[in-house]
Amino acid sequence: MSIREYVLPLGGNEIKRHTVGSKGKLLDQALRKGLPVPAGVIVLEEAWQSLEQRDFISHLDLQPNASVSELIELLQTRGLFAPWVVRSCFNVEDGAETSFAGMFTSVLGVDETVLEQAVLDVLASASQTSVNQYRHATKDDAPLRRDILIMPQINAQHAGVAFSDSEYEDDWLNVTDGLADGLLSGKTAGETRKVARLRWLERSQTHLKTEDAQADDTDSDDAWLTRTQALL
Repeated sequence: MSIREYVLPLGGNEIKRHTVGSKGKLLDQALRKGLPVPAGVIVLEEAWQSLEQRDFISHLDLQPNASVSELIELLQTRGLFAPWVVRSCFNVEDGAETSFAGMFTSVLGVDETVLEQAVLDVLASASQTSVNQYRHATKDDAPLRRDILIMPQINAQHAGVAFSDSEYEDDWLNVTDGLADGLLSGKTAGETRKVARLRWLERSQTHLKTEDAQADDTDSDDAWLTRTQALL
């Protein structure tokens, strides 16, 4: 069995046929809509289930084993060179009722020598006590999928998080200098800016190829993409 069977590129037509988490789904859709999203891949939960049973993840090897080497080769063949960011793309994240914000691990600056450990760290974060407590408190009993997102790391001058608040009409942007890992972990406060939400007649100014999105529909993926284009 090859790990290639479970590696899906962002921006293609494959991811939308799988039940990946919102993070991967929206990044995939943004790339297909023409937003400047870095290329990347999602490694499906089924890879870890099958390969763990066959001792895919050695846990002790200092050098990547055969399956990890195959993953590295696949990334490089697709033009995705280190350093990488290895992130959770779990199905319970960023939901309508629960967010799990900051609970799962992301590993920055990953190269070929530490890719295996980065994958292990992200997978292990699904079993943290804080995650189990949060799931219990929010009565989230859905089966947890551990899909993993791998993307080249950008040398960002500024980074941040765009979000909506039901109490306000406009959207918000929390930004900081450099990478956003400190911001997401709560170690850095960042700077909050308000971004005016587009009205229906203003959508044409974004030049985004949406498919009959309603800009005031906060649950619409296309509406989210329209507002994201406005931020850019």
